[in-house]
Amino acid sequence: MDNLSRRSSYGRPLSYGAAVFHSQELLPEALLESVSFHNPKNIKDAFKEFLGIQIALQKDSEINEALADYNIVGHLRHCVVHRAGLLGSKNAIELGLDEHNTFLEKPIDVNFAAIQEIGSVCENLVKLLNDRLFSYVLKRTTTEINWTGDLRKDKKYFVTYFDLFCPTEFNTADFRKKCHKDFIDSVT
Repeated sequence: MDNLSRRSSYGRPLSYGAAVFHSQELLPEALLESVSFHNPKNIKDAFKEFLGIQIALQKDSEINEALADYNIVGHLRHCVVHRAGLLGSKNAIELGLDEHNTFLEKPIDVNFAAIQEIGSVCENLVKLLNDRLFSYVLKRTTTEINWTGDLRKDKKYFVTYFDLFCPTEFNTADFRKKCHKDFIDSVT
């Protein structure tokens, strides 16, 4: 539905199996089969390659902080999955060797509280990125869509984007109206 995202994705490879057996609606998801989101660099690269969006960390300290927290999760995941649960020197260096050298080659203890914290870090990052992507993508439509500022007239376009990015529990007429007003205020 987003022309710039579509054009950014045209050159991405799609497996023959996906092309033959996936429904038309699942083809965009099939493009992501070979993409890994295990670290901030991969996330930023995917946004650029698929959506044509460059995340400017120096301008968004909240995203920068969330990506830094997520990077820690990525290093811990790497140790658990690829190092039999032991902290390796490469990951310790990335996490801060001076603070973590006593844990080298020792098991990583992931208790229930740690799992909850990891879940919070991931959920926070996803929500922040979703909000920023909604804003970036919607703002760049101003070059292609003649937004009127009247939701009744803009609804045809706005609802398509809103429904894609809005979590189900917040997808109400009042919230849609507020988001539309905020969007119009930001571009006028």
